[in-house]
Amino acid sequence: MYKAGISYGGSFWDGPLAGGVSPSNTIRSVTLKPVICPSDPSQSNGYAANQVNAWGGSSYQANFELFGLASVGSRFGGTNWTARYNVGNIPDGTSNTVGWSEHYAACGSGTGNLWAWPGGDWGPNSWGVTFANTPWGGNYNSPPQMQPNPWQSACDNTRVSTAHTGTCQVGLVDGSVRGVSSGVSQLTWQRAITPDDGQPLGTDW
Repeated sequence: MYKAGISYGGSFWDGPLAGGVSPSNTIRSVTLKPVICPSDPSQSNGYAANQVNAWGGSSYQANFELFGLASVGSRFGGTNWTARYNVGNIPDGTSNTVGWSEHYAACGSGTGNLWAWPGGDWGPNSWGVTFANTPWGGNYNSPPQMQPNPWQSACDNTRVSTAHTGTCQVGLVDGSVRGVSSGVSQLTWQRAITPDDGQPLGTDW
């Protein structure tokens, strides 16, 4: 995707593409079908609906509790992506820890989920592809939102969200995928997204 001999200066998302394969001919406006859920009402042909032709969207997020390290700043000024654990040493085990989850590509009028966004913070205009961003507060540990409608006002960007009825699809670190029921408690969800609390998941899991 990169052009040889071009210096990107750290802003890879604005780097030019050979062949003009995206509307703005930059990396950030490429759409990636594997990260878009066809049921996501907030995406438009692979873009977050409020970023069409600007930034490619994503209908999935990674668990910051597992993949992020808030204590160290990254070179982009956001968060450090040096994970605390790997698949072989997660204290709570790979089958008890959520690694990825669904999330609307656009969530609220000025936030959402962009695959090329470099940061993972929840600032006033955040587009990072992570959930459970504990250092920035919000409703990070609240259960998934089921079909928030309309997404322009009802979607809470600090929570994961799904367009499916009564269940949210999550990927566990052991490679399995399961549906999380709309009846899951906040405590059980918090334990499932925390890789090192040493607590068993509830019976509602």
